[in-house]
Amino acid sequence: MIVPLLGGGNPNLFNHCIMIKHRSLFTVIGFLLAGTGLLALIVSLVGLELSALAWMKALPPLAAFVAKIVMTLAGIVMIYVAQTDWEREV
Repeated sequence: MIVPLLGGGNPNLFNHCIMIKHRSLFTVIGFLLAGTGLLALIVSLVGLELSALAWMKALPPLAAFVAKIVMTLAGIVMIYVAQTDWEREV
């Protein structure tokens, strides 16, 4: 098993190494979500739509607007959570 190789049997060190690797992934996904949601909101103001979000046209207009807001806020929250150093916060 990998745990004894990384920290002499310390599973916390193994979990910390995994979190460091996933922190950047969650940050990138958060930026993509926030950027896509914000761009979709701005583009929809002039009556256009992103082709990747064309499925939202089938939704009622208010639901599509709320979905874009939720995408933007979820991206911002993901960035914040991924960049927070939880060991220093306690």
